[in-house]
Amino acid sequence: MTLPHVLIVAFCELFGIETEDSFIRLTAQGTRTGIHSIIVVDRTTGQSLPSMIKSNIPARAVFRLTSAGESKAIGVQGAENLGLGELLYKPNFGNEVKLTAIFTPETNVKEVVETVKKSIV
Repeated sequence: MTLPHVLIVAFCELFGIETEDSFIRLTAQGTRTGIHSIIVVDRTTGQSLPSMIKSNIPARAVFRLTSAGESKAIGVQGAENLGLGELLYKPNFGNEVKLTAIFTPETNVKEVVETVKKSIV
């Protein structure tokens, strides 16, 4: 019998102390029981992403960061050197891989939205 997978998306800035403790326990046991965790952080500091949570979520995907200190806080080296549309992916086991993501400037998005609006009316 296979168990269903559970996906949890959490925003670290919203963690309080009691929520953080519960989330640490959940991530520690989650990999053994089929619970997949995605953590979204806006600020990459040691305070926004505690090491106890980082140690239980080994895979990382990182876009460009502003400093080497932020790269170190996430656990992916070199993210401060990425260009627009690039990301570093670090799988559970292995080295970082540089990937190209889709990047669309805001002006292009506005043009597409305006064109779609005109075609609908």
